[in-house]
Amino acid sequence: MKIRKAQFNDIFLDDNATIPKYKRIATYILKEIEQGHFSENDQLMSITEFSIEYLISRDTVEKAYKFLKSQNAIQSVHGKGYFVKSKDEHILKVLFILDTLDSYKKNIFNAMIGNLGGETKVDLQMHQNSLLAFENIINNNNGKYDFYVVMPHFIGFQDNVLSVLEKLPTSKVLILDKALPNYNAVYQNFRDGLSAVFEDVFFKIKAYNNIFFVFSDNGQFPADLMIGFLKFCTVNQLNYKVFTNIETAIANIKDKVLFAVVDEFHLTDLIKYVKKEKLKFNTDIGVVSFNDTVLKDLLDISVVSSDYDQMGKMVAEFILNKKKILENIPLFYIDRESV
Repeated sequence: MKIRKAQFNDIFLDDNATIPKYKRIATYILKEIEQGHFSENDQLMSITEFSIEYLISRDTVEKAYKFLKSQNAIQSVHGKGYFVKSKDEHILKVLFILDTLDSYKKNIFNAMIGNLGGETKVDLQMHQNSLLAFENIINNNNGKYDFYVVMPHFIGFQDNVLSVLEKLPTSKVLILDKALPNYNAVYQNFRDGLSAVFEDVFFKIKAYNNIFFVFSDNGQFPADLMIGFLKFCTVNQLNYKVFTNIETAIANIKDKVLFAVVDEFHLTDLIKYVKKEKLKFNTDIGVVSFNDTVLKDLLDISVVSSDYDQMGKMVAEFILNKKKILENIPLFYIDRESV
């Protein structure tokens, strides 16, 4: 079979570069394969040929080829050499990048896994709402996966996030929980959807003198939640206050208050307070939470939620079908009489 000789340039093989040379060689060949410059079953140069052609040590070339084999991109045939693997033999590799792992994200992840089937390998990494950690994850895994599913929950920094994402091929990236320009996305439209959901239960909400929206400012939750809430209150001329911790919110209770609580730890503290003060939800105080869980069901907490199984299914379909997607998963309200 024909031997393909990639045309490396001096910059690519710069000895001052921080990325090991074998990884730069492997990344280059991976991109050549992805862009169709290498065809299925094409034979690569032997380790010796490669070493002589580009004045690179045999050890470096061998490490590059071993790395490519670990990525399922090439295979070695005894006595013949190295060949680009057939796509039929290529297991899809997916990197799932989250901020943190909580109940609703587990549901999305598990639904995605369940719909992908056995020919897919999924790795999970978390950036903990750190832009630096997120950038390191992208830098360390660029070129290693067929698809990247990313949940970019940060406070602000959208331009910075986009500059990091631009390092990846746009067609291989799917954004979760947010729609970003020019990217595939499966998301919840909190800006408009939250307001629409609250409008449906406005007759209950207007019975409260104040609405306290408790929203952590650590970037763990979509900022559009806040925007949707403010939009609803402003349009309906409701009295509201925004708090970043539950203790301050509780200390400000003066009359009948409806709490809209995003963080589950804040919800736990509020439930403890209600129990301690012998109050009753829907009578003395109201609460609505976000993202349904089994525990909230058991505690009869009303929630604004979404179909997370459907979100996971849509992600899997994007990966398997390799087609563009921009899907808004509707929000809905589950009334359990805590409002």
